[in-house]
Amino acid sequence: ERRGGDHAGFQTIGAWPAADSPNCIPRPINLYFSLYDNHRSFFALRSPLSIFPCGRQGILPGPAQGMQILFLFTTLLSTSSAMSSAGKQMLQLKRWAVIGDVLNQAKPASAVVAKLEQAGKTVYKVNPRDSTGSCYRSIQDVPDTVDVIDLIINSRTGFEQMKLAAELNINKVFIQPGAESQELLDFCAVSGIAVHQGCVLREL
Repeated sequence: ERRGGDHAGFQTIGAWPAADSPNCIPRPINLYFSLYDNHRSFFALRSPLSIFPCGRQGILPGPAQGMQILFLFTTLLSTSSAMSSAGKQMLQLKRWAVIGDVLNQAKPASAVVAKLEQAGKTVYKVNPRDSTGSCYRSIQDVPDTVDVIDLIINSRTGFEQMKLAAELNINKVFIQPGAESQELLDFCAVSGIAVHQGCVLREL
């Protein structure tokens, strides 16, 4: 499994005996494809493809299976490019809402706010747990139009905020490492919300 660069890599799990071995019993070997962008951000596209090899170690699967692998590999590459492009487009936009522990300077959310502000962005700080009155407690409380939401909070709270964001027609979210969940990603997909999983501190 390779990381780094705009490409996909693959990893074989398992091995198989020689064709003339009595232990040569066809069994599935999974190939897992994972995507990473230039900043080693993991994209939630990890797809198993089972093959049934029986031959010398290192032998490639048959033509039909090879075509399946080639098709999957090509699809992953094109998806990687699109997702990377989405992140770059988001970073060009002006008005951001950062949802997380934005007032705590010891937390990454505060550093994300500072990074965006240094880049000339208008940043709205949102923390649903805030009790100081120094930031917004919900994305719905932000008085201006928001171009992009940066999620740097637990996935359950992030999911609740994104449901509110969908009602406001906010259709772009930059998900920091650790803030993602399959439920959140599925919701964004069906709601037409563009997703980029990455790190503002590395990419901006």
